[in-house]
Amino acid sequence: MINKSLFLCYLLLLSVFSIYGNGIHCSDCQKIVSSLISSPSLVHRNSTSISIDRRNACASYSDSTQCEELMETLENIYPSTSIDFLCSNLGLCKKEVAKKPESFKLMAYNVQNCGLKGVKAIADVINSEKPDLLSLEEADYKTKRSKGQDEPAMLRNLTGMNTVFIPSLLHFEGGQYGLVFMSKFPILHVQRIAFPSSTEQRILAVIKIQLDSKVAYVGVTHFDLVDKFKKIQADTCLQHLKQYPASFLFGDLNSLPNDPSIATLNTFFSDSWTRGGDGGPGYSFNAKNPTKRIDYIFLGPAFANSSVKAKVVDAPVQSDHRPITAVISNPWM
Repeated sequence: MINKSLFLCYLLLLSVFSIYGNGIHCSDCQKIVSSLISSPSLVHRNSTSISIDRRNACASYSDSTQCEELMETLENIYPSTSIDFLCSNLGLCKKEVAKKPESFKLMAYNVQNCGLKGVKAIADVINSEKPDLLSLEEADYKTKRSKGQDEPAMLRNLTGMNTVFIPSLLHFEGGQYGLVFMSKFPILHVQRIAFPSSTEQRILAVIKIQLDSKVAYVGVTHFDLVDKFKKIQADTCLQHLKQYPASFLFGDLNSLPNDPSIATLNTFFSDSWTRGGDGGPGYSFNAKNPTKRIDYIFLGPAFANSSVKAKVVDAPVQSDHRPITAVISNPWM
């Protein structure tokens, strides 16, 4: 949980980041956070939300855009963030990177609130596939049905991946419910966009990441069940992502490949299964006996010339969906 004293950490880390350029060591970052005791008056919060006077908070920093992105990220992932998130998940820590990757492995997985076999079973699937970028739909944060578990934090600890939780439902069974994005690359900014929705609130999370030597944008979403709203939600995804050629869209879209919402997305993105499926139908739902392709990984124009190899993962009991993966070649090699 974030408290007011941690807000100043963002400003302090930002100033250190601006000095060191490539980031600071995580141990130094943790020392800064641990010693922080000030409580600024620029933050207003309650149990489920936080608001920040961004303009005044960032007024003294030369890179006000970067500062305000940090503030917006804090607002959008509160209250599920942590000190560990501040130091490692926003790209503020220097990390040793192996040689330039030849490919990236992407994964999308509706986990049904980890309610069938538990969080560890979901983590075991993730660890067996070793994705670089991963979306999870239907995750719980401290809900009664999940016995108060912080599922995103547990998954982060079990996989070692940078992890953010973006709530769709801000109030749900004593906690929250929504989307998770996990990455082996630094997460720089998180934006939450609420969709027009039929009943349950649906959202788009747009996550800015440092992908190898480039900046890329990942959309994560879980579409409505009603066709009219699915089309609106697809239009909204394009509105927020089509300005970024290096972009992806992951999620459970509750749409078959010939649905109008998918046709809309195909005007900008390309469907990884269409480009590189293993020859099967790509069915991911229902997990025990799949008969529908409703989970997708879409690729932006920057990856138009990348090779693609997609598959449905053999995970029939961990959730009511099977995960899908796509391995794409690095277009910047």
